[in-house]
Amino acid sequence: MYRLMFQLHGSAMPRAFKMAFPSALAALVLVSLAHDVQDAREAIGMYSTKTTMIWGSLTFPLLTLLSFRTSIAWGRFWDGNGLLHAMRGEWFDSASCLATFSYPAKQDKPELVTAFRHTLIRLMSICHGSALDELKLCETEDYEVLDVSGLDEETVRILTECKRLGFNRVEVVLHMIQILVIDAQQHGIISIPPPILSRVYQTLSR
Repeated sequence: MYRLMFQLHGSAMPRAFKMAFPSALAALVLVSLAHDVQDAREAIGMYSTKTTMIWGSLTFPLLTLLSFRTSIAWGRFWDGNGLLHAMRGEWFDSASCLATFSYPAKQDKPELVTAFRHTLIRLMSICHGSALDELKLCETEDYEVLDVSGLDEETVRILTECKRLGFNRVEVVLHMIQILVIDAQQHGIISIPPPILSRVYQTLSR
């Protein structure tokens, strides 16, 4: 937790320090000069009791606002964290189901089943890595994927030029996976009833 709070990239601490440091310095100066300006404060009618009331009236809304904003930020963080894990789990479930659906054809078409599974896993790896790439805070962050060289050159070229052409790479990869599943169904690699297979499409589309 402390490592995440005080790191330079992705932490709110540096920005908060820039905003809080001048106020803290001004407060320190006023406290150090409290005895020197005692007579001046009494001359304008600011006695200790009034100072306490003013301090309390200013502190209460500040603490209320700070606690509210902190709770909202904390809730948004955990919502995003939960959605990220849900995305990973649903994509893993989809890939696992599709690999399982190809099991009946493994004896008759072993080469086609192996090629389908390898292509599916590579595309799912690229899909997950591309999704994480959109959330990164620093451009130097990279995410490893499984054997991109195993895909054909045309697919690699399309995935490489997605950002330059203004397309979302995750959506493109999901479209490729859907085409891959339809092609596998037409070639008899997947022979599962449509109502069961449609659940995979529903999981991928969420």
